[in-house]
Amino acid sequence: MKILRLGGVNPTTSRFMDLVSREEIEHVDFFIDEAEERYFDDYIKSAKYFREDFNINKISISKYRLNRLDFYAKKALKILRTKKHYDLFYRGLKSLKRNKYDLIWLGDNDFDGSNDLFMAVREIFDSSKIVRSYKETRFLKKYTEYEMLRYSDALIFPNFGYIDFFKRLYNIEINKYDLADLDWRYSKTINWVKSQGVEKLSRKDSRPHCCILSGRALSDPSEERSGDRYYFVPIIKELLNREIVVHLHAQRIIASQNRSIDAYHELAGKNPNLIIEEPLKLVAGSEDYKILKRYDAGILHAETQEKNLSLYEFQKVNIPNRIYEYQMCGVLPIIFDGDAIETKKLIKKSEFGIIYSSYDDLASKLYYTISSSPKELDKILSFRDFSNILLQQ
Repeated sequence: MKILRLGGVNPTTSRFMDLVSREEIEHVDFFIDEAEERYFDDYIKSAKYFREDFNINKISISKYRLNRLDFYAKKALKILRTKKHYDLFYRGLKSLKRNKYDLIWLGDNDFDGSNDLFMAVREIFDSSKIVRSYKETRFLKKYTEYEMLRYSDALIFPNFGYIDFFKRLYNIEINKYDLADLDWRYSKTINWVKSQGVEKLSRKDSRPHCCILSGRALSDPSEERSGDRYYFVPIIKELLNREIVVHLHAQRIIASQNRSIDAYHELAGKNPNLIIEEPLKLVAGSEDYKILKRYDAGILHAETQEKNLSLYEFQKVNIPNRIYEYQMCGVLPIIFDGDAIETKKLIKKSEFGIIYSSYDDLASKLYYTISSSPKELDKILSFRDFSNILLQQ
């Protein structure tokens, strides 16, 4: 079986090995933005660590790059709402048509160009089956998203909440879909991480240790797309006031405009219980997984304000991908008992995590957690489970 995979891949590319390693898979061709090629370091390192080198030979990577003229022309086509000439922006797709794929699989978000790729694929591979897996978006109408929802041969969403989300946004009924999360991790990495014995920091000082694992930490919530949920300052202050230690692992800490210091380093300078840690490189065999396993609980997102409707509505259905890192490391995910409806459902179903109604409630639950034996989740869904759903389409 030959598969063409298009669109964003995100850094945890090792998860694809649960698909690629299957006997019925002959080859998977990835067609990606050239900026995402670096993410396949995770795939290659994990394949070598688990001695699965044959999985490296079963994939190939084709890249595209849009120049500035392409970018503005694409914006014009969206305004004109025409499918014509989308293939001009993805010239490499035409050369792939000769491979006669058994399945074309597109992923994953509204921001990674994959909806535009869908428009091109629909034109170029007009007789091929197209499966679309989808995750991050916003409660804003987008022409290419609407077209993708209408004309995909099959759709895969992380949970049922997306069906109502799109029904309210576009007034459409979606009947052909399955449920699976494309962020589920590689099964062998899950098992390896779970096997690592690490003592919790709270065992030494009898104080809860919470972490924040994030790509960005914003010093104010002014960013239009995601500002609220990456603005961790308020919850950090509340935790510090309750004698809880906070460890911030962020790829980037972003200062407010016209400030020489960011809010996190400023706060850490006043309170030693906020520790600015190095970003974690969570790849198979990495000692950084052992660092993450030291913590009792992990914050997912800050609370989202209803006034930011496009983000607020998405937050109801979104399941943050970091929840799966927390699960395999025995770190209890923390979520406010508010807008994150589907995340709360996941935590309740797994009985692994903390849902809090107030900061005093959160502190009470954290101190109770460290007074008992550390919890671990027995069954963690992996990309093997996602692959089963994908290949059923």
